[in-house]
Amino acid sequence: MPEDEPAGSGLLGLAVASSPTIFYIAGLDGDQPIRFISENVKSLTGHSVESFFKDARYGRDFIHPDDLPGYLASLEELRSLGALVHEYRFRRLDGRYVWYRDRLGLLDNGQGGEARFVGCMVDISAEKARAHPPAPLHHAARGSDKREGSGQGLDRPSPQGQEPGPPRDLLAGVAHELNNPLSIVVGQALLLKELSEDPSIARRAERIGKAADRCARIVKAFLTAARPGAGGNEARVDGLVAHDTEKSATRPDSGTGLRILLIDDERYVGDVLADTLRQDGHSVRFAQSGQEAIAIIGAQPVDLIISDLRMPGLDGPRLFEYLLEQAPGLAGRTGFLTGDALSPHIRGFLESSGRPFVEKPVTRQEMRQFVGRLTQGVPL
Repeated sequence: MPEDEPAGSGLLGLAVASSPTIFYIAGLDGDQPIRFISENVKSLTGHSVESFFKDARYGRDFIHPDDLPGYLASLEELRSLGALVHEYRFRRLDGRYVWYRDRLGLLDNGQGGEARFVGCMVDISAEKARAHPPAPLHHAARGSDKREGSGQGLDRPSPQGQEPGPPRDLLAGVAHELNNPLSIVVGQALLLKELSEDPSIARRAERIGKAADRCARIVKAFLTAARPGAGGNEARVDGLVAHDTEKSATRPDSGTGLRILLIDDERYVGDVLADTLRQDGHSVRFAQSGQEAIAIIGAQPVDLIISDLRMPGLDGPRLFEYLLEQAPGLAGRTGFLTGDALSPHIRGFLESSGRPFVEKPVTRQEMRQFVGRLTQGVPL
């Protein structure tokens, strides 16, 4: 909070609370620690004011990895320019990335005091959507009804000279936002079908599961269609291109009774995946952050680690760096979940690390295959 006046007092507090702009002051050196942030950050992003003061890197950890280098470069330019405007994606507490325009201004540090700057963040997601409107969904729906040999559908290359369709980042963003809720629906429907003793409920669960599974395949088809250089190891599903994570359809021997550490910042997604693994006889510990996972690793033995990549704080790539240094044997038995394999940052990490990964939403069969591959061992 500022030294002069609390952000919530008087007319100033009323104006800030009702403003669509998030105001903050931060140090310009080191991790750019937050010195002040307006209380409307809670209503606009879900993040509490207190959270920004507990960890100096808290705010930076929620800037999209692809946009973070540009944001840091703009801070260096701010030293000489004094003021500038930068746009980037910021992750809200619900996991959704939203575009913000941030107007930055250098503050007078007085007699050799700390170098600080002020930022004014405004949500520009609607402006971005107007600039890049998505293609009508009925085009994709018609494509999904095409069968192999028709020469039509999402996998068909755009004719030369025509627009290739919706921007790749927008298509990937829509698919990414659908992945987590679809993972919950797919997993819960399968579990309900298997656990229900009432045949009528089991049949209804099966219908829900089939519909959700079709949605999951369409999402994966969107991701494949948007992936640069799409092709290679792919299989057709309902007339769409779906990524084939295994070359063989045979189920590998995944063993039973494995001690699996599952990490995902989305609690409900983690619960579904953990239940799926337990149904196959495994013992599962669940963590919602990299820091929590490290505490579990230090306290009890773990056979396999399955971790999400995008998480607040210590994310998947930084957790893997820790494992390489502190537990290299366990690093070789670590695989990743991702709903954003199109991101250059994520794809770069997966390619450089060589670790197995599976794209959300994950079906039970895919999870079994994934565990089987990790059990067989993938060299570092």
